[in-house]
Amino acid sequence: MIQSNRWNSRSFSALVVVLLGAMIVLAGCGSDGPELPESYLKKIPKDVAVVRLKNEAGEVSAEVSGAWLINWVASYELNFMRQGIPVSPSMEYELLLQGQQLLRATMVVALEAERLGLTVDDEKVQESIAAEMALFESTEVWRKQLEDSGLTPDKRRKQLRWELLRDTYRDEILAPVVREKRANESEARRYYEKFPDVFEEEATVHVFHFLRSIAKDAPEDQRERERRTAVEARERILAGESFADVARELSTDTSALKGGDIGVVMESLQFDPELKSVIFGLAEGELSEVIESPQGYHLFKATEVKPRRKRSFEEAKEEIMQRLFDQAIKLEMTRVAAELVMQAQPESLDLAQIIGPPPTPPGGTEGAAPGAPAPAADAAPAE
Repeated sequence: MIQSNRWNSRSFSALVVVLLGAMIVLAGCGSDGPELPESYLKKIPKDVAVVRLKNEAGEVSAEVSGAWLINWVASYELNFMRQGIPVSPSMEYELLLQGQQLLRATMVVALEAERLGLTVDDEKVQESIAAEMALFESTEVWRKQLEDSGLTPDKRRKQLRWELLRDTYRDEILAPVVREKRANESEARRYYEKFPDVFEEEATVHVFHFLRSIAKDAPEDQRERERRTAVEARERILAGESFADVARELSTDTSALKGGDIGVVMESLQFDPELKSVIFGLAEGELSEVIESPQGYHLFKATEVKPRRKRSFEEAKEEIMQRLFDQAIKLEMTRVAAELVMQAQPESLDLAQIIGPPPTPPGGTEGAAPGAPAPAADAAPAE
């Protein structure tokens, strides 16, 4: 049955995390890709509206199909599965509820964009179709996925046009106001002064490493031979040979394959205090003495040294303003969508009448609130 919309706290919190940015589309999967288990998705009628809006004459003027909702939920499920995250019944149940709310919000924002005269040209829709197809092994695989969800290419184009209209509304109507009021230089400076620790940069050293390994129970004469080899390696480097060449020839560390390059070492990294003290005591370009540790005899060379420092406001300003903007535009999109839903009063299909009550969580009671992870607006499908 169709119920009148009730805008509640769950709707609001779900929209906070999802409305900014384009909705995730299904990541490409071939015959060897993950398959969705028998699930609640099988119960959703593909050709029935899960959200619909009527005009004054009582006629349906816009709707979100069950097929679109199925495609939306399947997107997240495939993404989770590719990351090795099992999709539980509770997760899928919650995704269906969230998806219905979010597609409803997409619909009303897109319609408001049209009312304001905003448009999306065919070329932009086709670019989005092409980008979506590129995630799949072939056009045929993309078409097959649409067919399995109950969609056609033409229906998907209409959905993408709504999604693009939503984004156009965000970018052309809301973004300028948000940047002016919430993401300006004054707000950025206030943030910089309130959270000074965020802009502290720890010391780093780009290090090359040489090692002659020794066993803990190695006899003294063997230990001396390995130490002597390390000393000779150091003398060759000081005489002008490259650290990389000597490391490839004599080092027993796995980094020898890369000429001893172990990359950038951060001050926060936890390892042998004595070795750490040596590394962070080197000047740029300096070669260490031979250092003994339980692992053997080491040489270190620092090729780039960056001391601990605090970034200036000018250095951080653009990053802060972008961070403030990203946070504020999500909240503003949520607020606007909530207002538009309240004004339009779209009707939502009572999914519980079709798929039943929430599943019983392990150790819980029937009907307990499920706890699916909230989808992220900028999450990308797994490659």
